[in-house]
Amino acid sequence: MRIAAFLTALILPAAASAACPGKMILSCDVSQTRSLEVCLSDGAFHYRYGPKGRTDLALSAPLSSGPVEPWPGVGNNIWSKLIFRNGDYRYEVWTASSRTGDDPQSAGVAVLKGETPVTELTCLPGRTHTPDVLFEDVMTDEGWCVNSDQKTWRRC
Repeated sequence: MRIAAFLTALILPAAASAACPGKMILSCDVSQTRSLEVCLSDGAFHYRYGPKGRTDLALSAPLSSGPVEPWPGVGNNIWSKLIFRNGDYRYEVWTASSRTGDDPQSAGVAVLKGETPVTELTCLPGRTHTPDVLFEDVMTDEGWCVNSDQKTWRRC
């Protein structure tokens, strides 16, 4: 039993094993000591960041606020962006992968104050867990449709 638990801890990223309130959308380590997580519950996305086992920052974005910027369908990479707001700050959680599948999936969070970049944290390679690659897929699964402007959402 202990050997199985030890092997599971080696294989799964530490952030992915943390208890997620609802459906886990993204979980990764951004350093050896810090992780970020995005979950879905109660009609909202929930962002958590901090040292493993503790949350320093928790934000929520209701699906009704249209927090997802859909991929426009052009370019070599397929990407998705989920935006959380906190006063003057914007936390843009993103995922990206090559259309050809040649490059591994990447993810992270960009922090902006207004339109000015403050920092960007990228998930460590091999330590990212994303059951749903595109955030817009999650919105669609939850009954939301993107409008023809490709930037706003409405109930289907």
